[in-house]
Amino acid sequence: MTRNERREYILAIDKVVKRWDRNSMLFCGGCCFSAGQIAKLLEKKGIRYQAICWQSGRPNEKSLAEIVKTNCCCHIAIQVSLDGKKFIIGGDFPSIWATNVRTYTTISSNTIIDCDMLGVKHNTWNRRYNRQLNTRFVNVLNKAVSK
Repeated sequence: MTRNERREYILAIDKVVKRWDRNSMLFCGGCCFSAGQIAKLLEKKGIRYQAICWQSGRPNEKSLAEIVKTNCCCHIAIQVSLDGKKFIIGGDFPSIWATNVRTYTTISSNTIIDCDMLGVKHNTWNRRYNRQLNTRFVNVLNKAVSK
């Protein structure tokens, strides 16, 4: 994958995520799911990424699963290097509610997806996002990067 192809791939994902958040409130309950799906697409292309977790309270929690389980997760996003700079897919998250930002450099898409299911089980996600849209989100995301 050339540098330009990599850039276009990342920006195609970013465009879908921003539009989906604006139209479907993705970041009001679907951020962990979307982060897992984005990570999965990046892994397929061999693109390195980090998961970023904005959390409130309990700064001693080390694993993403513990942060999610204890209801301290404000937002999860994926960060990549783009044109030599850090780039958060979907945009940065205002740290108004978060007191701690943690970066996970060696986390897999499956781990992030497992954390999403853990969050659902423990009812920690904002209910404004309609989780029934998840399949459609994945389809739109896959279509955007297959062009």
